Amino acid sequence: MIFNIRYPLFIVTCVLFKAAHGSEDEQQQRDSSSPSPRTPFTDSDLFTIEGKLVYVKSQDTKSIDGIRTKISADGEEHFGFLSEDRESFTISGVPPGSYLIEVYHPEFIFETARVDVSSKGKFRARRPDSFDSSAQNQLAYPLRLKLLRKATYFQAKEAWRMTDILMNPMVLMMILPLVVLMGIPKLMSQIDPDASKDMQSAITNQPTDFSSLMSSLLGGGPPAPPPRQAITSKKPERRERKRSG
Repeated sequence: MIFNIRYPLFIVTCVLFKAAHGSEDEQQQRDSSSPSPRTPFTDSDLFTIEGKLVYVKSQDTKSIDGIRTKISADGEEHFGFLSEDRESFTISGVPPGSYLIEVYHPEFIFETARVDVSSKGKFRARRPDSFDSSAQNQLAYPLRLKLLRKATYFQAKEAWRMTDILMNPMVLMMILPLVVLMGIPKLMSQIDPDASKDMQSAITNQPTDFSSLMSSLLGGGPPAPPPRQAITSKKPERRERKRSG
């Protein structure tokens, strides 16, 4: 009886021991397979991106200052501000990599550029939509980001134009007949008088039958003349009557 009780307890103890040590082994395997955390960059591995904003004389740029203007590299990861001269800017603490430089201002839109920073501290600027290193896609460094235009948040109302009324189909239907009526007399006055008389005589000599006119237009030629009825003389009948009488 004692042996029957101890044997199940021994089995349960072995199972629990195996489960505990198995979970520890799995945890060690997971820790060994997981990537090691990225070592932080030191100050010697961080660099500074420099540039300058280029303004347009036709735009009023008094509102561009260090408070409302922000220059970012890859969104909100790294950013910098304008200096006191309202032109130059720096983005500090940038590790090696490729960064999209953008200028944020609520009223103006500036050019964007992509800067590649090597581990040796070399900078290469290029257009943001180019992937090759050709000379035509490269930009000067330090950056010179030009002012493009003012930011528009609303669609401008379309201005009224006279051509919109003239090109209206209903207006065209009213104007074209008037133009034709006014132009026909001028065309008729330029025709030779003899030619105009011939045309008038041809019109008056044409038949007024509408069906024949339509058949001539649709058939491609003048209508065929109606067949003539044969005329029989009645003189032989009279002679026969006289003979019979």
